[in-house]
Amino acid sequence: MKQLQEDKNHSETLFEYLEHLQYQRIEKLNIKPSGHYSYDEQYVYINKIHIRLTIIDHHNKLIISDIIISEDDFDDKTIEKFLKESLQNYPIHSITTDGRQGYKTIIEAIGAIQHRCFFHIMQNLMTPLLRHTNKIEKRTKNKELKEIDKELKEINKDKKRIQIIWDSKTIKEATRKFNTIYNQKDQLNPIITKFLDKIKSNLDVIFNHIENKNIPATNNTIENYYRTTLPRFRKKIYRTIEGLQRAIREQKIRWTHRKRTKTKHPTKLQHNI
Repeated sequence: MKQLQEDKNHSETLFEYLEHLQYQRIEKLNIKPSGHYSYDEQYVYINKIHIRLTIIDHHNKLIISDIIISEDDFDDKTIEKFLKESLQNYPIHSITTDGRQGYKTIIEAIGAIQHRCFFHIMQNLMTPLLRHTNKIEKRTKNKELKEIDKELKEINKDKKRIQIIWDSKTIKEATRKFNTIYNQKDQLNPIITKFLDKIKSNLDVIFNHIENKNIPATNNTIENYYRTTLPRFRKKIYRTIEGLQRAIREQKIRWTHRKRTKTKHPTKLQHNI
């Protein structure tokens, strides 16, 4: 037990030392938060569900905050408190998120613009649409091949019409393209119609990035961070929250080195940290 405690103390000292070096390097490089952030949550299970709350600066790739809480403590008030406390000393312009209910109210309460991630928006269309097209392709016994091919082509055509909305040069142009296809929704596949109805009331948080290039179109930065620091196949190997937190802390140091500090002689962490 004494040796275990000594090892923990050594690890803590090493972590603090490496984090201090990175802080100094960031200060020297004059890297400061841009005010445009990505926020997301990652679910992990250790005896029960825990939730990892994370904020990353989109432009600088700086990890603003990264904590793990019990599912019992997770609600909209927790998210708002986390965002407020984590960003209280930084500029706040926009926060990019997925489509979870409540985000818009929370983010506006702290004085920021909420932007909905384009990837997650399209995922809400593509997932059910893919299941539907797969079913269509299997119905060759009940339909003429020409009829099936025509239906698939129509779906693909309408899908592309939706995708190019986000290629617009202005919000006015994007809104016009959306309204054009929305007014024809009775002629579209029911899955596409349902998708259009769902996003119609959220256009104000969907097109932000078109005219403000500082706002990222997607939440890919934070998705990449999660895949790097805690990929899915590693989620089940930890037996304690303490062990998981230490592993994430190590990966955060590695991430910051690769993405930001990029020192000439990078500090190598030992596997026994």
